Amino acid sequence: MEFTKYASLLLITTLGLITCTDNTVDPPQPQAVIEEFTFAPSGINRGKIYLPASYAANKSIPVIYLLDHQEVAFNVATDEFQQVINGVNQIADFDAIVVTLTEKLPTANHNFYPEYFELYKTLAAYVDNNYESNGSKTLIGRGDAAGIILVNMFNESGASHGFKNFVATDPFIDYISYLNSIIPSDNFPMDKSDMKLHYSFTENYELDRNRLFIDRVNNKNYPWLSFSAEEYPNLLYEEDYPTIYADGLKFIFDN
Repeated sequence: MEFTKYASLLLITTLGLITCTDNTVDPPQPQAVIEEFTFAPSGINRGKIYLPASYAANKSIPVIYLLDHQEVAFNVATDEFQQVINGVNQIADFDAIVVTLTEKLPTANHNFYPEYFELYKTLAAYVDNNYESNGSKTLIGRGDAAGIILVNMFNESGASHGFKNFVATDPFIDYISYLNSIIPSDNFPMDKSDMKLHYSFTENYELDRNRLFIDRVNNKNYPWLSFSAEEYPNLLYEEDYPTIYADGLKFIFDN
């Protein structure tokens, strides 16, 4: 009887030791992070970057650059950066780095686009040098920023461009008027290749001029451009970007 008690106690103690020995802790899993950084040329420009959890194991992924400008006649959207990330997350088996400036750029007309474009080329060079990627660069934005994106896409030569994909919604009308004036005569550099553009507008905003731009691009059928255009008549400008950013990124990346 005593032997049975001692044997049972020994068995319980041994099982307890085995259980404690096998109770290993799993290593922590990589998490998505958002970082801020300072970059040239002035040394005071600040950017922020979203790195998905998969970046820890695979750094060869596309980079999406959000142009985010100050609004003049509309409420300022404070979550465009997050909405771009949400759009990325809606694409199956896909990850991307998302980058923007920490401060919104002032509004400008098409004559000022080179200044902003040079700033974003400098930003992209910093990201290339400090964060690995697969070389795929996308510009995305709405309103004034969308106009800058479009003028940049047409007016820059392929050799100096660096960006291949573009998502632009509701560009302010002076940009569209400018583009409608240069497209008929192809008055811009044509040495481009393998570009994609998702273009859209909402709530019948400047319907005639937007449709004219779409028709002119479609009629040109540029061999260097894959073009998709959509109207969103039931969306207001101030609420369009969560839907349109996701749709635009699906067109660019969901092959």
